Amino acid sequence: MRSKLSILSFTRSVIISSVILGGVLAVFATVSRPALAQSFDGKTVSIVVFAPPGTPPDLWFRKLEPFIKKHLGATKVAYINKPGGGSVLAANYIYNVLKPNGLQIGSFNAPGAAQSVAGKRKVRFDTSKMKLIGAQTITRIMVYREDSGITNIQQLLKSGKSSLVGLSAADAAYYKAFFRVMGLPAKVFESYPRFRARLQAFRTGEINMMPFSHPFWVQRLKGWKKAKFHGVFQHGYMDAGGKVVRVKVAGLDNILSGHDIVQKFNPNAVGGRDWKIMTASAAGQGVARQIWSPPGMDSKYVNAWRKAFNSIMADPAYMKDHQKSWGVSPSWISGDVGEKIVNQFLDLNRPGAF
Repeated sequence: MRSKLSILSFTRSVIISSVILGGVLAVFATVSRPALAQSFDGKTVSIVVFAPPGTPPDLWFRKLEPFIKKHLGATKVAYINKPGGGSVLAANYIYNVLKPNGLQIGSFNAPGAAQSVAGKRKVRFDTSKMKLIGAQTITRIMVYREDSGITNIQQLLKSGKSSLVGLSAADAAYYKAFFRVMGLPAKVFESYPRFRARLQAFRTGEINMMPFSHPFWVQRLKGWKKAKFHGVFQHGYMDAGGKVVRVKVAGLDNILSGHDIVQKFNPNAVGGRDWKIMTASAAGQGVARQIWSPPGMDSKYVNAWRKAFNSIMADPAYMKDHQKSWGVSPSWISGDVGEKIVNQFLDLNRPGAF
């Protein structure tokens, strides 16, 4: 009888100890998990996209979903498309509608950001009260049709023919300044607000030159050799040190930027008004696609988003997917560094800056 009681007592002790130990381990696991990971666990995060569904910016954001879940800890990612107004509508929505609860962020592009210092009525956001999560660097390649007689920068500089340039209004200032400062004839058509319309006009020969984003150009470089289109010069972008540099990925290594060309062939123009216009635009290329928090978001959430995006951009699986989808590795600037470039960009775009 005593033996049975001893066994029963021992068994009971083991069960009680196991329960206590299990509870301690559960508490320890909860405590040891990062608090911010718990904040996002089981939650839906939302991202405002400044472009319509199915467009390249929209697809770029949607491809981030599995990696946001992995590196932020969120269970679901929802997308809110707010196109229009050169991305000002998206910026207004982020600033005035999103809640600073750590679960909602949004995007707009550099031309949209520039509107915040332009004194326009439609602008209802202030980047000085927001925090930049990060930004993607996207420069542009100026591409000519071969039948224009221009396949490289030397031919452009020697040509007496007018370039027939198709642009959106947001791109016009840079290219007008470049053609002026280099003394090159050009007819600039700003009547193509949509990329597809410009591309159609380019393919039919209605225009003979238009800009392409460098990922788009690299992605299609091989397939377009038969189409006889040639990248002639780069827009360039501003790096964290405030210097305008060019993209040097495969296929673009030897294509000079507009700044390179002015410095090499018309150095007396460096520092002049047109040079400053080009620099203001290039600063925006360095932070072309921007991701922001709404005003009032706690710094712990801002830092969590920044850390997650930095980890995504360094994730080998994401890098491989980005290379496959866009033809280039991701060019990413963290928010703490990017804010400095954004501020330089905004200062260069303020009325009366030059």
